[in-house]
Amino acid sequence: MQTIAAHPVYVGLEIIDVNTINDAENYFSLQLYLFEVWKDSRINTSLLEDTSISVPQEYTSCLWTPSLVFDGSTQKETILQPNSVIKIQKNNILIRKSRHSFKVSCHMNLQNYPMDRHICHYNIRTCSFRAHRKNNSSPIDFFDSHQNKSVIYKNEFTPSLFDIKIGNYDRNIIKWFNENYTVLDLEFIFERTITANVLTVYIPSSLVVTLSWIQFWFDVEAVPGRMSLGIMSTLTIMTQILTNYEKAANHVTAVDIWLLVCLIMVFLALMEYAFAYTISHYYDIDGNLKAKNSFKKNMSLILREFRSNKLKSNLSQKAVEE
Repeated sequence: MQTIAAHPVYVGLEIIDVNTINDAENYFSLQLYLFEVWKDSRINTSLLEDTSISVPQEYTSCLWTPSLVFDGSTQKETILQPNSVIKIQKNNILIRKSRHSFKVSCHMNLQNYPMDRHICHYNIRTCSFRAHRKNNSSPIDFFDSHQNKSVIYKNEFTPSLFDIKIGNYDRNIIKWFNENYTVLDLEFIFERTITANVLTVYIPSSLVVTLSWIQFWFDVEAVPGRMSLGIMSTLTIMTQILTNYEKAANHVTAVDIWLLVCLIMVFLALMEYAFAYTISHYYDIDGNLKAKNSFKKNMSLILREFRSNKLKSNLSQKAVEE
């Protein structure tokens, strides 16, 4: 039986778009072009008139093609056919370009929301070819030259809530069932833009807290105005807390702590007025106890009345005796 030497298969990616980042369900949608280049000496290309020829879709199953595994892909979305093209060149080089769309799972920690930063890893590997144990070489390799980068990202269309960056991508050798396999480890970095939260959460909540402090300049007897302002400020902050709690998918985040502090400050401003209103009924503007002064005044009136009544009774007794 004739043994055919194995030729390396070069793989490259062109990321088209990261169109959906769902931090609530921990996944993001990825669309990419996959480039695979390999040599198959079993194909007779001597009769080719052109430098290359495209293989019809009905004959692609007759050719040997590399088998790649996309780790972490929860769902492969449907793309209109045809989504794969194979070209054969005269030097027995085959080039396959295919388009793929995946939902990639990624655990996103929302503890620092809305100033969160997520690093998601996406692995592409093969189960068909084993790396040699001696030098860790494998028939599957990835483009790494300056002209042919392993990963190309065109960030023309990015979600408005995140800044997307492609981090380090490395070619690694992993051991699986006592065999070594080549893996491309691709790193996505998602940084949330804080502009929307500043305009919708931080600035409004700061204004509400400042508005609740205006009641400190109101007269203590202006009960309807001060109570209405304090209660409305408290309800506004509570509404913001409930709205943000739904957005953050039941996670305690940094913005929740901010809104909780705002709620405490508004509540304390309302309690301060209740305390000041109560104190105003017992102390005057000079700090003297009103109840004590009124008690002295009442006692003096009682004593005067008692003395006058006693004097009248004495005079009446003297008049009777005379």
